[in-house]
Parts: sequence; structure tokens; C-alpha cells
Amino acid sequence: MPRPAPPSPSDDDIRIQLLYLRQHLNYASQSLTFSSKDMPKPLYIRVRELNQRVVKSDQIDLCVRLDNLLNLTNDKSIDYYTQELDCYDPFGNQESIIISLLLLDILHYEHWNQYYYKNMSDEDLLNLINKGIKKYKVEKKKKDLENDFQGV
Repeated sequence: MPRPAPPSPSDDDIRIQLLYLRQHLNYASQSLTFSSKDMPKPLYIRVRELNQRVVKSDQIDLCVRLDNLLNLTNDKSIDYYTQELDCYDPFGNQESIIISLLLLDILHYEHWNQYYYKNMSDEDLLNLINKGIKKYKVEKKKKDLENDFQGV
């Protein structure tokens, strides 16, 4: 007697799995060495470190929610957030990089505050992201000016 076929996963399950797989792609052409401990880690290393932590369902749910909220399936939206966050990386999946940067630098996401973000309304979350991006851009501009004056 043949076995019954397993039930097909829902579209949401497939989307979560694809997002998870995309986030765990390694950037094979990059090096893991740094010249100085004071030097900030490159974006691809920070994304990889975050991806090693993003394994729980609540974290994956938040990634999918950000993906939907920011409409990152749309190339124009991806281009907009790439420009706003200054996070272009030719070796990585840009959607994953944007989400990782939002979690790392804009929302300061950690396991202890996931409940806070999980229960936040989409409107509040989007407002927080937009406010965080503005603050991030100001801080980045200050740091760039400081580096210019120091001759770095």
C-alpha cells in the first residue's frame, strides 16, 4: 500500500523557509580577517553574525513581517532602503542585508526585546523604523565628518 503524500506547506511556510535560507547564504568571496580591533566589522560579517542568532520562530516572523511591511519584494523599495541605509553589497542578497541592518542598527533587536516588537502595531513599527533611519543617517554623517577631520 503506497504512503499518502505529505501535506503541502502553506505559502507562508515556504516564504519563511526561503527567507531563512537567503539569510544564511555565505558571502564566499569575502575574507574574515581584520587589520585592527578598533575597526568596525564589515557589513557582511555583521549580517552573518545576526543570521547565526536569527533561528527562533519569533525572530524569523519579525524578518518576514519587516519584509512585508517595507515591501522588499519590490525593486524600487529595495533601492530606496539600500540608499537610505547606505548598505549596498554586491556579494549579498540586498533584501537580507536591509532586514539585518534594520534589526542590528535601527531596532537594536535582541532576544530580550522580541516580545516588544512582536506586539507592536505595524504603523508604530514603521514609524520607529523611519525615525531610526533618520537618526542612523545623522550618526553616520557625524562619523564620516569626524573621520574626514582626522584624515582617516
